[in-house]
Amino acid sequence: MFSVQPIWMIVIQDKRHKNEMNESIFDLESRLAFQEEAINTLSETVIEQQQHIDALARTVEALRERIKAFDPSPLQSDEQEPPPPHY
Repeated sequence: MFSVQPIWMIVIQDKRHKNEMNESIFDLESRLAFQEEAINTLSETVIEQQQHIDALARTVEALRERIKAFDPSPLQSDEQEPPPPHY
């Protein structure tokens, strides 16, 4: 046998269920908004860091060129290098 619930109990249960669903949806929307904010912040940080890396790479390359200009390599090319003494 199954019992029949009065309609007012069904309505109350339905309202509770809807409230729970609304709270769950609100919670999910809040989490989504926070995650979107976090992703945007992280994206901006990555862009800034990449710009710094690019600037540092240009600086290193410029310094490398300046060092080459002031201090040529102590090694000579194969054509300019004298043969070893045991030849």
